[in-house]
Amino acid sequence: MRLSILSFLAASAATALLALPSAHADEGATPDPAPAASAQKPAPPLPSSRKTFTTQGGTTMDPGRNAVEAAIGWPGVRLGGRIPLKTGFEVGPYVTFSYWNDLLDKKATLGNSLGCLVKVHLVDKGNFQLAVQGDPSFTLEYWPDGTKLGWQIGFPEILMSYEITRGFDLDFGFKFPLSLVFDSDYQVEIRLPLLLGMGVEVELDKDLSLFAGFNIGPNFRFAKEQPTVISKNRQGYEIRDWNNMKGGNRTGAYLDVMVGIAYKIPE
Repeated sequence: MRLSILSFLAASAATALLALPSAHADEGATPDPAPAASAQKPAPPLPSSRKTFTTQGGTTMDPGRNAVEAAIGWPGVRLGGRIPLKTGFEVGPYVTFSYWNDLLDKKATLGNSLGCLVKVHLVDKGNFQLAVQGDPSFTLEYWPDGTKLGWQIGFPEILMSYEITRGFDLDFGFKFPLSLVFDSDYQVEIRLPLLLGMGVEVELDKDLSLFAGFNIGPNFRFAKEQPTVISKNRQGYEIRDWNNMKGGNRTGAYLDVMVGIAYKIPE
């Protein structure tokens, strides 16, 4: 009986000694690290790596905010806006008043146009940006040669920009604003300027930019030659001078020089 009690005590002591290292190990063990916080989803990429506010060159605005712009110079004034419909795609409705047509004309021509720019951003190489643009518009000339209605196709236009330093851009590109112009006799004139454009843009504020630029090139005009109208008789018939012809095919020159400002409308 005494032997059984001793055997039971020895077995209990051995069991306790074997359990001690495990308990000490548990006490010194490093607790499991807390699960890492789930990583936030990255924001969707911007249409351009550029962060500055520009409107005239090879970039498009980010969706969500629109802009208005105004420009003045030779040969007129322009008021318009910029509306980004989605990433890399924007439209820009505008209205103009002009007081001259071909640079080689001998007298002023008064007219208006109503159009809408359509720009698609294609190339993003950091400082270098490229876009293609359409410039369809309706035109109206009302002085001095009577009323003329026109339709400008305005495609394609290649717009490029290079950021010299943050907030200062050099813009350049090519434009081919083909248009059809109809006079009161339903005669059509085809006008095809081939233009080289250059300009600069300066970001004055994150919502405000200043721009200046020019477009210059030959202006090819194709039309039927017609006698000049000198007067009308009592019955309303035109009297024409057949020794003084106008129209016909000719090559002139086109120039526009504009300075303007663009403002991003708050949300």
